[in-house]
Amino acid sequence: GELAEVLADLDGRFERGECPGWGREQHGAMAHTGAHLDLSAFSTSEELASLGLDRLKSGLMALGLKCGGTLQERADRLFMTKGKDVSELPAHLFAKSKPGAAKGGKADNAKQKETAGSEAQIVRMAELIGDVRSDTIENVERKQARTEGERQESDGEMSEDEEEEENDDDIPYNPKNLPLGWDGKPIPYWLYKLHGLNISYSCEICGNQTYKGPK
Repeated sequence: GELAEVLADLDGRFERGECPGWGREQHGAMAHTGAHLDLSAFSTSEELASLGLDRLKSGLMALGLKCGGTLQERADRLFMTKGKDVSELPAHLFAKSKPGAAKGGKADNAKQKETAGSEAQIVRMAELIGDVRSDTIENVERKQARTEGERQESDGEMSEDEEEEENDDDIPYNPKNLPLGWDGKPIPYWLYKLHGLNISYSCEICGNQTYKGPK
């Protein structure tokens, strides 16, 4: 349904950097990697450090740079690539090539794409239930704004309504076994007598069948 449509063109949008939060930098080394980290949004390495160790590590690995060190060291190293081509980076920043490095980069890219897809579904779900959330918040705020007396009065009205509903569902009190009227309740006893329904007789022709009412 709605969520499946979000994932329909995920691959294309992810590669083009159109997924919210996963935009690709237009210029610089990061623009040609699978890391999808937009460095143009960061003014200092301190701001870049807010992404955390794992996100910085994936960005460094995508460029083939050393990915060890503290959080700030990783942020400083990655921030140095902003606006630069890979060929312009100092040699000492690069890690020694290891077997399976390319495979690891593809695995990171697939994981990031999966995360972007989950985020896109969450955003769409939030849009779908946006009206429900707004109405719920409005209702809660309205209740909180009431005085104690108004809240008690409202609760009392709800209790009365519930009692009426429960009474409607109960079997009507009918100790005299009177016939039921159009409203499902026993007819008045005086009406019962007026129609002679309190009189019963047996018909010999009908095999002693008992009838009620006037002959």
